[in-house]
Amino acid sequence: MHPAIFIGGVVIVIAAIAFLVLSRRRPKASAIEARRLAFSDSGDVLVNADRRMALGYFEDAASLVATALASEPTRTDLQLKLLEVYFIWGKQAEFSAVVRQHQHSLRGTGEWVKVETMGKQLCPGDSLFAAYQGGAA
Repeated sequence: MHPAIFIGGVVIVIAAIAFLVLSRRRPKASAIEARRLAFSDSGDVLVNADRRMALGYFEDAASLVATALASEPTRTDLQLKLLEVYFIWGKQAEFSAVVRQHQHSLRGTGEWVKVETMGKQLCPGDSLFAAYQGGAA
């Protein structure tokens, strides 16, 4: 074997080993770090709820939004976010209760169609969404 070929092969092997070692040293986000990020307070309830939902912490997201909604019950953005959390989480009873509690402020808004669509999918037997179901083709 020619020495140049041997040296070239050794260099390739060393480079491959170095690549493997260095690629394993990259820090990976741990579950603890992800949870810390999810629960860091950005000052915006909606952003914080979205972070929690993205990581699957639906109970925490719902609690956060429900607490904010108790302080500011007329905020439709909070009402809609709580409905979104319950919809994604699959909580039929909680979703229906929030819709019934806040339907007077949600009806007539551009977001009501979204609420009806979520309600039809999550709570197909709920009479609150019966008119919507009847109108669907």
